[in-house]
Amino acid sequence: MHVASLREPRRGSPGDDDGCVGAGLDAGRARRPSCYDPDGPGLSRPMDWSRRLREHGTISSADPVSAPTERMLGLSDALFGIAITFLALDFGADPPTAAEDVGGYLQANLSKYFAYAFTFLLVGFQWWRHHKLFRFVKRRTDTLLLINSLLLAFVALVPFGMQVLARNGGSPVSLILFAGMMACIGGLLSILWEYSVRRNLIIPDLDPAIIKHVRMQLLIMPASFLMVVAGAFLIDFPKGPLGGFGFLLLTVIVGVIATGVFAPPPSSMVVERVDTTRAPESAASRARLLDRIRDGSGSERLKIFTDGVFAVALTILALRLTPPQQPLATGSDLLAMLSANSPALVAYFISFYVITQQWIRHVHLFDREIVATTRILWLNLILLMLVAFMPFATELTAQPGGRTAVLLYLAILTAATATETALSIATRRLDRIMGVIDDPARIKRRRAEWFVAMTILAIALILGSTMPTPETGLYALILFTGLDPICRRIAPLPPRSTTEPGASSPPSTSATTRS
Repeated sequence: MHVASLREPRRGSPGDDDGCVGAGLDAGRARRPSCYDPDGPGLSRPMDWSRRLREHGTISSADPVSAPTERMLGLSDALFGIAITFLALDFGADPPTAAEDVGGYLQANLSKYFAYAFTFLLVGFQWWRHHKLFRFVKRRTDTLLLINSLLLAFVALVPFGMQVLARNGGSPVSLILFAGMMACIGGLLSILWEYSVRRNLIIPDLDPAIIKHVRMQLLIMPASFLMVVAGAFLIDFPKGPLGGFGFLLLTVIVGVIATGVFAPPPSSMVVERVDTTRAPESAASRARLLDRIRDGSGSERLKIFTDGVFAVALTILALRLTPPQQPLATGSDLLAMLSANSPALVAYFISFYVITQQWIRHVHLFDREIVATTRILWLNLILLMLVAFMPFATELTAQPGGRTAVLLYLAILTAATATETALSIATRRLDRIMGVIDDPARIKRRRAEWFVAMTILAIALILGSTMPTPETGLYALILFTGLDPICRRIAPLPPRSTTEPGASSPPSTSATTRS
């Protein structure tokens, strides 16, 4: 196992900071805030990365957030989260007026929903690249802040670009706009990295193999989108949305595959206490698993990003409520308004509750230290994509309602619950190979929660499909209020459990990673 590439940072000499926050010591003055110890206060000592790896058993540069870049990353995470959640804000702008028209309405707008899913995952992937870049950038300058702000300006334009792409059916001109915006985002990520490397804003003595690895990963995606722009000029796509969309999707998939082939994570990003022989797969599968762990990171920024998307989705639920057009003069006017909006209010509170339950389960899942691998990233992005779609599905159940709208709503909720379950399975698998011991009682509790939740959703789907009033399926979701009492009875936790969630086993005496 190689950790030599992450040696303790050198102390700066007087006057060598060049305007960089977190640079070093000035002669005769108090020490500036250290950008190397993310956990410590401004006057803490420089961080020994090798010691941190030995103590925590986490990956490479470990901490994705450092004190000098904390606010910049906070703004970036918030803007990325708001931008991708707003991708679904335009849905329902012209909803059908009759319940029997919902199916045709959904089919007519299928290209918009495809563009939404594709763009959501794509921008989430770009956020992951931003996340990875700043695992190694531990200092900042004003120029770095300006480059990052320009990047965020293009990210904020993504909902506009997606609407143009969806409304024009993937036409060549709309492809040029959308792919050009994505190429600018990817190109600015590369500029951020090259600037940070040249100005020594990264971890000192960082392994050149890691620098090259990050450079290659950041260059492949913008190159892929430039190919889309060139193709839109040169290729005569078949008529219909499948031509332009198909070419865009194929190019992005090729870019993702090329990233894995031409930019594999170097061996210097391996962590301690990783034993892939615990994974019951073939040797090739274990090798791929080790690569994903090398390419992973701490989950701090992932949790902040997730909380932001949940918060925006919950807020959009209220934006879907329609205020009265006439002034409210008397109490009877207020009651009449509430009565007219009762379906929307009921749908709002039910959705707010079930989405909050999804978030609570996510909080429990990430209560412990988790290595966020690429697989966990994709599962988490799919979960967030479904959550961000919930306000639109909620609006359809209230107006115009009907069986199709109810079944769509329940299907989205079921898919989100199944994705969260897959996320839990992926994290438990990582726990095993990282040597993390989880309380068996808590494992049994999580399985009981999944079983009861899926049972409630199955009941809701059956009721929504068969009952004369399909909204009965929505009211069945009230059974979620009994989820916790039922699980406490089925899988009680020890009253004085000494094993906390995510408690780790004693550190291994061996510093060798087996692959």
